[in-house]
Order: sequence, then C-alpha cells, then structure tokens
Amino acid sequence: TSGAVSGSADITLVGVEVQSVTLTAGESSLVADGMTSTTLTATVTDANGNLVADGTTVTFATTLGDLDGATGGPQTIITSTTTSGIATATIRSTVLGTANVTATVGGVSGTANVTFVAGDLANISVTASPNNLTADGTSTATITATATDALGHPVADGWEISFTVTAGTGTVSSATALTINGVATVTYTASNTVGTETVTATSGAVSGSADITLVGVEVQSVTLTAGESSLVADGTTSTTLTAT
Repeated sequence: TSGAVSGSADITLVGVEVQSVTLTAGESSLVADGMTSTTLTATVTDANGNLVADGTTVTFATTLGDLDGATGGPQTIITSTTTSGIATATIRSTVLGTANVTATVGGVSGTANVTFVAGDLANISVTASPNNLTADGTSTATITATATDALGHPVADGWEISFTVTAGTGTVSSATALTINGVATVTYTASNTVGTETVTATSGAVSGSADITLVGVEVQSVTLTAGESSLVADGTTSTTLTAT
C-alpha cells in the first residue's frame, strides 16, 4: 500500500508434501493466432512418489500468452485442481515469442516452454526507396516487400517472394528473393522513359506493389524545409513542407 493505492497477491497453501511436479505441453510450437492452443499437463507426486490426492490446487503461470481462453484478456496466472494426480490448463497467444510456463504446488515447480510463431503469409506491403528517379537507364531504388500473416506478424524466414515490373520497362535485380525477418528486397533499375512504373511482389495469391516516378531531368539537389519545426499532435495543427 502507498497512500490510497494498493495491490495484493494470493498464496495457496496445500496440505500435502509435494516431491515433484512434471509439466509437459502437448505441442511445443504453435501459431500465434489467438485461437490455436495446446494442453499443459502437470503431474504431481507426494513425498512417497505417489500421485497426490484429487483436488490438490496447482498454480499455472506463464511469461507469454493466455492460460484461460474463456476470460477476456490474457490470463497469465490461473489455478487448477488435480484428478488422479494430474492438473491441466491450456495456452494460446497472439504475440510471437516463447512462453515459459510454470506449474507450482506446495513450493515445488515444474516448467515447460511453448514457442509461438507467425502463421502463413497473408499480406505483402511494398515500398520503393527512393520512389522518384531520373529516367536515365541507370538510377536505382531498393524495393522492399514486407510479408506478414493475418495478424500482422512478420512471416518466418524463407518465404519466396517474386518480383516483376508490371508497368514500365525498368528491371529488377532478381526475379525472386527469400524473406528474412519478414522482409525480402531487390534492386530496381530505371528505364529511359519518363512516367510511372510499378513493381509488384507476389507470393501465391497474395501481392503488393509500389509505384516509381521517373523524371526527365537530372537533379543536382533537393532542399526540404518545414514552416514549423514543432507542432501540437492534435490531428489538426499543420505546417507546410517546401521542397526546392
């Protein structure tokens, strides 16, 4: 307690001397979609090596994910009781990473890890940097395709992304590239034709594209200034950006 603010923690006391708690997960790797789950099984024995009595309380805790899909919000600590020496819980997550799960009875704990990974590729976002080049046949831009699953997680390494120039006669350095941390890149080389060209990245039925503007003048410099260097973040206050 501090002033009018307080917090508390519960401690469960059991009436049996526990010798061991063995915790296992039905699956060690799951898709982090918030729906796919696995069962956590805690097997508890007493000081004589026998399974503890029915109704013994086991506390499950996790560093990641939700131990109770029936309650709103992620539940990182729950209790369950034994039947034939076994207590169970389920775990799921919408966050990537490894959950370190602990089952505790009478001060004795068992642990298990469950890793949550991205699902299948569902979206591709493409950017070109820079996206305004001289139409000289040599100027280049980096094309970046960011591939994510349905929840926006970067897909696993190794997804193959195909790149094509779908509008214009510019070229890309490679027809395909593999994702690393959800990102695949190639280099685009401008054509000699003024206008807008489009590079498209595709994987299966999923695609995304980025436009590149080609201009007919050789630019020496661009100076960008802002009318104001500091603004209130209220969604209405603005300033003018001037490129010379």
